[in-house]
Order: sequence, then structure tokens, then C-alpha cells
Amino acid sequence: MFNKNLATSSPFRDDLPTGDRKRRRTAVSCYDCRRRKLRCDRSHPSCGRCQKAGHPESCTYDLDPLAATIEEHSTLSAEEADGARTNASTTPSMHVPNKMAAVTSKQVSNDISSKILLQETKIAQLERRILYLERASSKSTGVWESLGRSPPATKLGERQIVPELDRLNTQQNPSEQNKTMLFKGKGFKTQFYGASNPASLFAHFPELRSFMKGAITHDSSLARIRSNLKTLDTRRKNEIEKASASTNPSLFDLLPGRDTADRLVRLYFSTFETTYRILHAPTFWKEYQSFWEDPQKGRLEFAAILLLTIASVHCISTKEPWTFLAENSPARESALLWIKVCEIWLQYQSEKHLVLASFQIRCLLLLAKQTNVLKTKRAWTSAGTLLRFAMSAGLHRDPSLLNGKISVFDQEMRRRLWASMVELELQASFDRGMPSLSTGLSCDCAPPLNINDEDIDESSKELPKPKPSQEYTASSYLQISQTSLSLRVSLNSLLNDSGSNIQYQDMLLYDEKILQCLEAIPCWPDREGLQSSALTRALLDIQLRQYLVLLHSPFARQAGSHSRYELSRMVCCNTSKIILDQHSNLTASGNFALCSLRIDVFRAILQICHNNFISTVIRSSFSFSPLLDTALAMLEEKIMRLGVGFQEYWFSSAAYSLVRSISSAGHSSSQELQAIDRFTRVYYRIIAFQENLSKASVLPSRDRKSIAVESNVTNLGGRPVLLDAHSLATNALEAAIQEVDVPFEDFDYVDLSGWTLDNVWTLGPNDLF
Repeated sequence: MFNKNLATSSPFRDDLPTGDRKRRRTAVSCYDCRRRKLRCDRSHPSCGRCQKAGHPESCTYDLDPLAATIEEHSTLSAEEADGARTNASTTPSMHVPNKMAAVTSKQVSNDISSKILLQETKIAQLERRILYLERASSKSTGVWESLGRSPPATKLGERQIVPELDRLNTQQNPSEQNKTMLFKGKGFKTQFYGASNPASLFAHFPELRSFMKGAITHDSSLARIRSNLKTLDTRRKNEIEKASASTNPSLFDLLPGRDTADRLVRLYFSTFETTYRILHAPTFWKEYQSFWEDPQKGRLEFAAILLLTIASVHCISTKEPWTFLAENSPARESALLWIKVCEIWLQYQSEKHLVLASFQIRCLLLLAKQTNVLKTKRAWTSAGTLLRFAMSAGLHRDPSLLNGKISVFDQEMRRRLWASMVELELQASFDRGMPSLSTGLSCDCAPPLNINDEDIDESSKELPKPKPSQEYTASSYLQISQTSLSLRVSLNSLLNDSGSNIQYQDMLLYDEKILQCLEAIPCWPDREGLQSSALTRALLDIQLRQYLVLLHSPFARQAGSHSRYELSRMVCCNTSKIILDQHSNLTASGNFALCSLRIDVFRAILQICHNNFISTVIRSSFSFSPLLDTALAMLEEKIMRLGVGFQEYWFSSAAYSLVRSISSAGHSSSQELQAIDRFTRVYYRIIAFQENLSKASVLPSRDRKSIAVESNVTNLGGRPVLLDAHSLATNALEAAIQEVDVPFEDFDYVDLSGWTLDNVWTLGPNDLF
């Protein structure tokens, strides 16, 4: 019996016009162009956009245009043939129009040819995909080689990193990205910090907050010691205000002795001047020698440069025994004074007639503030202001465009200063979690030449021939760093964009580009008598790896529900370990410049602790205790040198104890006590070695003496006994109280609610450290 409904719905109706048959539109653009909604030129085997982007292997088409056209015009498609066979087998009594019988042998031949061509195209696409995966696997050293492991063998049928697969499951959740960014406060008293700020990790680490709350609640010593130091700090500020009211020091009055200045200036040139090029060594030393013959007749601009130069390295030059003025170290107190006076002097200088020193002083001022951890909340805005000031003077343009109105020496100095400002502003943007001013900036200023300072001077008539990148010079950092600048600027904008939606395959492509930049860093040999390149290479390495960690972090947090992302957890841990090793090697050699300038150690500790906390795989295969012990020791030394960084150390110590409490199956309460004890020991050391506050003045003094040094040992029955930290702190604190004449009731216990974690959390990330 003829089925009317079946016949009506049959695709083989001859009476149905061809134009009424709805065909699916064939996609002829490549997948990447369709996904990004860009125009594709449809070139084969890869389109022009994919070739320009540097990844032609990933260019894939759903169908070859020629095969699609042939298939579209074929009389009978594979689906129609399948449908005909199905209908014929299920309804043998049904009358089917004799369309298949009318197919000529020529049409069948054309249909077979189109299918063969289609299959060949698909095979070619698969070959390109395999080539792409093999290349990514062989070059992704950040994923496997940096782990010291080989890639796992792919099981039959198991899906690995295929761009088109699991597009819904291989991208970062936008709500997760917004959660990472911190937007705190009320009314207009608000602050915003992006995803690359280290404190943004706390949003994904609520267990740490609970652990720290419990530690503060169970032990009152933390709040008591903090109250004591706050009282001393109040007294110290009063002493400074009294001294400032009766003193109006000039730049020349603040200069230290010649021996001290010589030592600090040499330290500056061996550390920061090997990275950010601000000064020209031969020119500086020439004026330096003549300046000390009669300082009062020297240039005020040079006096400001000299003060900011030594302020940048004053804290990293100090050695034990440490002394303190309340929470601050005397070295930092002096440096802050130099910075403050130079900043005030600079505000009264005209910006109408700018000279080289005008830009050098502003660069050194920003560098000195960052190394002394001064006004860290304003670091991003200050760096942006500096870059805009340089742009208003045209430093972002090629100096050769001035048509001979500028010397060869000034051209090179403009390139160095512009490159240094860009690097300082980009890092400040990354630490704050904000987009860089360099994003979308049209700049044609060439990178600095890879030359030594001795190769050029003010009398040079032409630029010297640059040395190859494999030969180390004091300008090697800026010259090599420029090669990865565009990548780092793009990554900073992408990571801190609240609307970004990074897919896993895109992350792997960025991973590969970072690794290519890391491989391009030369291995300069350290030769006897030549400047060490360790600091330069470490900074080039760290400033790239910090992006590698943040690229993998969103996927590492999803590893619990997607096993393939367990690899990202390992990358975050291992890359953080490499960053800590870089800092450890520098501090072990006596170079504390990077550790005081950057917050890599704090960020790396949080990353390692967080990934160890959420992953049993990492805890079983990664021995983190020795590494974190070394990292905490670096943070402790930073406190001893600067007198700042207490909250940074407290959060790191608490995170370490939290991970230990689950990895060693220890009781949480005992680990809380260990975190408190580790932290309070630092406070005890600070209280024990307080200087005489009443004798301290606003000007640097060489006659300060510690009031507690002589209390290190006590004689009991003729036998010297070393006091423990708590007793030593108590004795020193009582001496400090008597010395500054503060009523004892001011040191009373305070309510724990006066310093709870909730209060700390509302201040914003930079208040946490």
C-alpha cells in the first residue's frame, strides 16, 4: 500500500522543484578565519592570514572548495544514496520514482571522482594536523622539557590537543576571569587589580583565608607584636616631623661621604645599569670625579642623579647586623629621604627646556621608588606618567628624523631611555594587572645598539657598528628584550582583559612563542675581569616565564574536572620553581637587586602552594619543602634589608603551612602554630634590634647605635647563655619603651578584631604586602 506521508517526505520526489530543496551552505573559509570572523582568501594549503600569523600548519578547511562544488552539483549525494537504500529496504512495496535508474554511467563516474577528490582533501588536512601536533609536541619545552619529562604516549582513541575538538571545554570561563580580578571598596573609595596581580590568586584560594583566620584567632602574639611595633612607628613618625620642622636640607647637604658614595655607585652600575640603561658610564664618571672636588659648585641635576642612584641600591648594599627604626631599616629611611627631597626639587624645575638629565632623573626616581617599595599603589600610574612625558618629547619616534639637529650620542641615549621606560612601565602594568600604555602605540624608535659605553661618547660623529647578540654588553638586556616586547605587551593585555576568552589551543600557541623567545636568549660566558651577565640573563628569563605561569593558571584550576589540564598544573609549579631558582642563585651570589625590585618570589610561592593544595598528583611527585624554605628565607632577608614586606611574608608562610598540613597529614592547629611562630620570629628580630629613636634625626647619621646589641647574652653564674628570641625581644622592647618614654599602657593587648583578615582584605592587594 502506498504511504502518502512517506512519499511526501521522500527526498526523491521528481515533482519537487530543485530550487525548493534547501541545501546546507558549504563553508569554504578556513576554520581559524571563521572562528575569528575574518575574511579568508581561501588559499591552499593554508590561507594568507594563517601564514602571516606564523602558524600555517593549523590552517584547516572543512571541505576543499573544488570538492564541495563538485559534490554540490552531483546528481546524487552520498546522503541521498543512503536514504534511497534505507527507504528501499524498509518499504519494498512503495513506489519510488526511478531517479536512480536514470543515472547514467557518466554521472556515476563523476560522483565517484568527486568522492575520491573529497577523500584525498580530507587526508591532506589530516596530514597537516598531524604535522602541526608533532611540531607543537617537539617544541613545547615549557610543557614537557621544562618538567624534565617526556610526553606521555597517546593511547589509541584518546583525544589530545586538537584545535577543533572540545571547543566548549577548552576555553577559559569568562566568569572565572572576572572572579580572578579584584574590585574592592565602597562608593568612590575603590580599587581594581587585574588577573596578573599576585593577590588575585586569593580569590581561588579560599582555604588559605580560613587557615589564616584560624591562626590569628588561636594565637594572640601576632596582634600584640603588631600593636607594639605600631606604637614604635608612631613615635618614630613624631621624631621625623619634629626634625623636619627645624631642618630644610638641600641636595648637597644629603650627600653621604665620598667612600660611601663610591661604593654605592659602583654597586648601581654592576646591577641595575646592566639592565635598564639610564646613565652613560664614561660621561657619568668624568663628571663624578670633578663633582667631588667641590660639591657645592656642582650641577644640581647631577646631585639629584647621584642621590637617586645611591638610593636605588642603598638597601641591597647593607649587611648584618641589621638595625631598625620601628618597622623600617635605617638604610631605607635614608633612601626615602633622598627620594622625597629629589621629588620635591623636581617639581619646581621647568619643563620648557629639557635636557638629558631631565629624563634620567625621572627614570631613576621611578626605579628608586620601586626598589625601596615606596608608594607601590601608584607605581602603575607613575610609570604611565613617565612614559607619557617621554612621548610628549617624541622619544617614541626615530631620532634620525630630526635631520641632523641631534648628535649621534644623543640619538643612542634617547633609544636607551625610551626602551628602559617601556620595560619599567610594562612590568608595572603586569604587577598591577592593568593594560600597558604600549598597547597599540605607534612607535618607530629603533632598539638600542648592542655596544659598550666606551664605544660611543659625546664627540662621536657616527654610530659604531653593533656587536652580535652573542657578545655580552651592558646594553644586551634592552637589545634582546626588544625582540619579545610585542609578545609580552599582547599577553599582558590578553591576561588582564575581563572579556578575554582564551582557548586551550591558543594558549599552547602562545606557550610555543614564549619558548622560542626563551631559546633565543644567548648564553653569555662569565669571563674573568668582565661584567657578570647573570643578572641580565635572569631578568630576560623571568620576564618571559611569568607570562607562561599565568597562561596555564586558568586551565590548571580546571584540572579537577578535566584530566588533560593536569599538565598545566605541572607547568605552573615547575615554571615557578625555575623563577625561584633564578632568584635564589642571584641572592646566593650577593646580588639582591631583582628580589628588591620585583615580586616574583611572592607570586611563585602562592602558585606552588595553590597547585600543591588542589592536586594530589603534584604533591606526590614534587618535593616543595626545600624550595619554599629557601623562598621564605629570601622574603625574610628582604624584610631585614628594607623593613617592609611583612604581610607578604605572612601570607607566604601561612600558605606553606597549609600545604604541609595536608601533604604530611599533620594537624591543622599545629601547622597554624608553626606559621605564627615563623612569622613572629621575624618580628622578634626587628624589635630586638631597634635603634635609639630619640637620637635618630631626619638626616642620615653615622652615630646610631643599637640599644639591644649588648643584650644578646647574659651572664648567669659566670656562664654566657644565649637568650631565646622571645626573651631577647622582651628585653629589647622594654629598653625601647624606656628610651622613647612612651606610657606602658600604650603597649597593652588589643582586641583581635583590630587586625583580622577581613580588615586586611578590604584594603586591596597591595596592602597585603
